[in-house]
Amino acid sequence: MNNKGYIIDLSNVDNANQQITFSIREKVHTWYSNNVTVYQKFLRNFKKMSSTNTVFASKLYRLFADNMPKEAEEVWNYFFKDGGDKQTPSLLDKYDTVLDSCLEGDNCFSVDMSSGDVKHYQTIPSNMPQGEVLFSKKMSDLFFDSIPQRAKIYFVNMFSEDGIDEEDLRFVVYTLLSASLISVPKLIENLIYKRKQSYNLAYSVSYFMIFDKGLLKMLKKLMEIVSSTNIGYDYQMMADNLTRSLVSSSISHGYNSKEEWKELSKEEDGETAEIIDGILARTKGKGGRKADFRTIDELCVGNKKAVIQLIEQFLEEEKETVALAYLFYVLKTSGHISCRDYKAFHRSLVQAYPLAGIKGLTKPQARYSELLEHAVFLLDDNKYKLYKEYNTIKWKKARKVIMKWLPQFSAIDQG
Repeated sequence: MNNKGYIIDLSNVDNANQQITFSIREKVHTWYSNNVTVYQKFLRNFKKMSSTNTVFASKLYRLFADNMPKEAEEVWNYFFKDGGDKQTPSLLDKYDTVLDSCLEGDNCFSVDMSSGDVKHYQTIPSNMPQGEVLFSKKMSDLFFDSIPQRAKIYFVNMFSEDGIDEEDLRFVVYTLLSASLISVPKLIENLIYKRKQSYNLAYSVSYFMIFDKGLLKMLKKLMEIVSSTNIGYDYQMMADNLTRSLVSSSISHGYNSKEEWKELSKEEDGETAEIIDGILARTKGKGGRKADFRTIDELCVGNKKAVIQLIEQFLEEEKETVALAYLFYVLKTSGHISCRDYKAFHRSLVQAYPLAGIKGLTKPQARYSELLEHAVFLLDDNKYKLYKEYNTIKWKKARKVIMKWLPQFSAIDQG
């Protein structure tokens, strides 16, 4: 591998197709030479785009939608279309190695806007050839961090049935942006040869992306628009009312204590926290069943020292709070914990490891209940392959974590 990285030919183009690709580059540059003023107008319209000025953005959206490559459309349908075939899209299968490698460190990849060639880099290159666009997980996270918190909550709720949390949503955004970038060369080919919009708009967009770092500028513009956009007032009011109702009924029926809601409010944005605190001040609690306040040492069974050491190793490696559901399942299955209630287990971890960043119990508690229904299929090496629902981020992650840690906990008291 040379200093520039190694090239992965994912386009599988023959010599004839390469000639077509190069002719596209030449065609687009020739058009620009004769239409500089037209392109400058395109740039002015692009610069004016904002959350309140969406006319030109709508034109671009229609252009991309009408010319989207089939492979890219399959990826978007995979994440957003309900029901139907949930088989992994061919594009994600083809680029799986590249996309996975770029999840860690400074790994990144580039796409040549003319040829479609993809290069993988272990470090960010100092210089990029003209016409190539670089992308990485870090760049995706910058975009994700620009999304307002209420919008993130909205999208997490939209995926809630799939068990998607905020960290999973980061991965979804990275995957969608990566797939979109890799599909651009085919999109440009469609713009030139299967043009459904005006001649000048198709060529302006093509020149923008090939020669003028248009994709990076589009991402930056999208970040500007998203960061200045508020979720609609109706949605905000609905979400606030649901929060008030949930907190009030939860306390009055004894499902959760005020103390638990106070802890949860610390994790929420300022407006939501104020709503929760206001309800807590006006709501009277109701005595529920006697809570289990045993420590983690008291809950553990068998070689407690070894069990607790492995629990601490788990907490160090598995950072997502929802993974605690898998830990509880592993402890129950391996016979190393005495409580039946996830809530007691969660409480003992918060008490024992206050600096571990363990968040609210709602998500892991719900995931554990769900896991009990699916474990018989999910953890069977043959059965889980038969069900498409287990070919999702949520269940793949659950299976991976459980299959990694269950043998380790099971081996503690053996021999």
